[in-house]
Amino acid sequence: LTLISTWYGDQLSATRLLYQMYAVDGDEVAARGIQLARGLREMGLNRSERAGTGLYRALRLGEYRATLAREMLAEAGFLVAQPGRDVLAVSPALTVNATDLDRFLGALAHVLEQV
Repeated sequence: LTLISTWYGDQLSATRLLYQMYAVDGDEVAARGIQLARGLREMGLNRSERAGTGLYRALRLGEYRATLAREMLAEAGFLVAQPGRDVLAVSPALTVNATDLDRFLGALAHVLEQV
């Protein structure tokens, strides 16, 4: 579940938005966003390679690295989108816990070392 849009053009949009608001109420989502930002920064990704806020981040890695990283993360059990040839979109669920986010960041760091 990602807070990308509030209107999907169907009858369930308002209900979906309401439950998204319930999910982000409190400090946990903000804490996970900070954890994600810190983890990406600690990997050595510079500001031109990372963009976004909160739990929605884009990583500009170059076409070859982005494609290979997406495939390797999928093999490790993590789903990331590749909305552009050279970009990975990282958008974990709003309910992601610290342990699972650490596992993802560890896998991403390992993959980026390989590519």
